[in-house]
Amino acid sequence: MDISQILTLILLLIILVVTPGPGMVTILATVVARGLPSGIALISGITFIHINYVIIISVSFALVLDYILPLMPLIQMIGGCYLIFLGYKQYKGKRFDFKQGNGKKLPFMQQFYLGVLSSLSNPKIIVFYFSVLPNFIDLNLFSWRDGLVMVSIVGINIWVQLSMVCITAGYLRKKILTPDNSHIINHIAGVILALVGCYLIGQMIISL
Repeated sequence: MDISQILTLILLLIILVVTPGPGMVTILATVVARGLPSGIALISGITFIHINYVIIISVSFALVLDYILPLMPLIQMIGGCYLIFLGYKQYKGKRFDFKQGNGKKLPFMQQFYLGVLSSLSNPKIIVFYFSVLPNFIDLNLFSWRDGLVMVSIVGINIWVQLSMVCITAGYLRKKILTPDNSHIINHIAGVILALVGCYLIGQMIISL
């Protein structure tokens, strides 16, 4: 990959991240409700899926067509139901205890898996890589060095950009979260997560 291709890919990744979607809403709701560490775990799971998409598509488009795309409805259903469940738990959550911290947080790996599910459930991501990567990959000339460069670019850029979103949401959280309105934040975040889950299930039903 030459420098122009690298810069073009970075620009396209920025567009992918800033485009509103279920993933962005989930990140904002998670950070506001549960804090920055939960957000970092979430975006780590999201980045993990982005990297794996790049690897799989770089190695074999046929693999994606034959095995991943047919599973998308099931993945969307699982991810949507899980988000609705988390939204319900968040909505019913107790007030934050500011003396002891920000209330009960999900374990890192559970939040990581939520990031994985939210990314797997989002068809925008796989459509993006299907439409973008063919412009950067010539399977006849594509080497493992090119693959390593592409994976590094995608992984670093996605994680850094989503980290900036988390930090911004964390800053807003400090400004808006008080002992008096913490239950309102719980309700809002819970409803948002549940709506994202319903959106994913709706997309799955439409695609059938």
